[in-house]
Amino acid sequence: MFVEQKNTLFIYEMIFWGFLIISEKNSESA
Repeated sequence: MFVEQKNTLFIYEMIFWGFLIISEKNSESA
């Protein structure tokens, strides 16, 4: 169970960082 929570947290972090990178690229091209 602890491992599953750790994997879920990792997935949320990847989504969060991906969102930040996309936001930066959009602001640069805007």
